[in-house]
Amino acid sequence: MIWEDNVLLMADAGLLARESGTSLVREEAWKHPGNPILDERCRPLFGGRRAEVLRVLCVVREAGRFRLWYAWAPDWDGPWHSPACAESEDGLHFSPVRVPGGRGNLIRVADRPGVGLGGMMHDPADREWPFKMVVTRRRPWTEINPALLAKWPHLRKGDCELVWGVARSRDGFGWELPTHDHNLLDADIEGPTLYRVNDGAYVISNQMRHPVSHLGGRKVKGWLTRDFLHAHRIPDFVFTLPDHMVRTSRSFTGPNWPDIPWVQSHVGLVPARHGPTFMALHGYLYMCYGPAGVETYAQVADVGLALSDTGLAFQDLWPFRPFLRRGDMGRWDCGLLVQGPMLSHGDRTLIYYGSTPVGNAAGCPYRAGLAWFRRDGYAYRVLRVYRDYAAPRERRGVLAFKPQPFPERPALSLNVSHVSSARAVRLELADERGRVLRGYSFADCLPVTREGIRRPVRWRNGRTAAELAGRRIEIRAELHSPDCRFADLHSPRLYAIYTARRAPGDG
Repeated sequence: MIWEDNVLLMADAGLLARESGTSLVREEAWKHPGNPILDERCRPLFGGRRAEVLRVLCVVREAGRFRLWYAWAPDWDGPWHSPACAESEDGLHFSPVRVPGGRGNLIRVADRPGVGLGGMMHDPADREWPFKMVVTRRRPWTEINPALLAKWPHLRKGDCELVWGVARSRDGFGWELPTHDHNLLDADIEGPTLYRVNDGAYVISNQMRHPVSHLGGRKVKGWLTRDFLHAHRIPDFVFTLPDHMVRTSRSFTGPNWPDIPWVQSHVGLVPARHGPTFMALHGYLYMCYGPAGVETYAQVADVGLALSDTGLAFQDLWPFRPFLRRGDMGRWDCGLLVQGPMLSHGDRTLIYYGSTPVGNAAGCPYRAGLAWFRRDGYAYRVLRVYRDYAAPRERRGVLAFKPQPFPERPALSLNVSHVSSARAVRLELADERGRVLRGYSFADCLPVTREGIRRPVRWRNGRTAAELAGRRIEIRAELHSPDCRFADLHSPRLYAIYTARRAPGDG
């Protein structure tokens, strides 16, 4: 999981106290031209066998190499081999890792009957146990939430898959299973995932597996745990698409699709924390149900982008517009896209995603690909033009952010592009009451005229932000162009503001 301090993302309008003269533009991810990077032909990664289905669980970069954990199965009816590990120098070409105590590159996590594995995370905020994985087990329906049993008494027959707890590991190879006997969650979650939130707690979440738990809406439910022994349901949905925007009407679609959801959220969230903002990949699954049911191979999916200020409730950043799109018809990823782990490396944020060439259907191959976008560049701010582009003219935009605590060693820098000696970005610093600090005004700031991920900000007389350690500061950003006609061509782009230098080993 990406876990980054001391950054303000322009994607998060909730950080702004006020704004004038700018517009928000959300980015989209690019796909690597060599995709897919993992498919059924990579037999060394699958013990010399052919893998029909696979999914990426986790990816990290350690000691100058990429390390990737994944699950796979030889066919749709065969058992899942989970997890396995591979490594790479470039993040594209992977070879199997010899796992101590394992079978080849397969990792022994749980060999008990009925025990399964859910989502895996890398937790950089926990140096002792940085790897964690949700563990499930088959249990009788009588152990599910009593309120559901009272409402659906027929569930007393058969069994379901409940969350037993969370396994942990120091290196991703040797795992400690939960030691308690009780179920951590009394709910049947489809592919439960795990991520950390700001106060040290963790969220276990995903869409539900059974119709009694909003399966039809695929709404993402979540549970909060601090000790992995007890968990509490988050009152509202962690993420959902609003019903009033996704249901069709007969007057518009005719008799084929009366009052059905044309799009739903899909297979949960992949969150990343950037300072006070959580960003998350989520899924858009299209045309799910109809009077006679839509064949699953006709249900396709893209990947969207959501954000949150707590990690407990996410909102769509740019409604119904994919952040990562399906491929053209006939391509390997033209059917169903599944969001996977993200990793920041160098000047890019990488996405390892899964896909099929058909749709939401069994019997087709699942492969893995690589996508990327500018590091921390989920969205950017530009000068507002809209349709006022009859002729070039001088434009100025200002963003004022809510006061933020400065770290012990503050150092301000900008993630910017499309700047030049004429088109530039400046910063101004004020105290909590809005009074500009002496020597830190826009007029005192040296304009940032070179693009880059972390371009340093300085003021005249050699001033930096070092003397403001520990204070709550209102940051203001000015975008300026003397001859802006079209925002996409003639405006600076501001993606993020950093208040400290990049930590050693941070990508």
